[in-house]
Amino acid sequence: MFRYRCENSAEERQENPHQGIADEYDKRKLVKHFKKQFACNGTVIEHPEYGEVIQLQRDQRKNICKFLVEVGIVKEEQLKIHGF
Repeated sequence: MFRYRCENSAEERQENPHQGIADEYDKRKLVKHFKKQFACNGTVIEHPEYGEVIQLQRDQRKNICKFLVEVGIVKEEQLKIHGF
């Protein structure tokens, strides 16, 4: 299951943690692609409960979901979007 959350940080900017991408995919390379493709900033963080989590700025829900389905990383029924 791939989970997508949209949260507001303390500085009132939107952050979008992504979890559930298989370990066979290099999350840092995905972030590099997302940053170029979606004109946003992002990083991979180590979450104490979820492990490695991709974090992007601004609401990238539609862009990320569309990308993940198009390249075959997840199926549409595996997506779960949390937040607004």
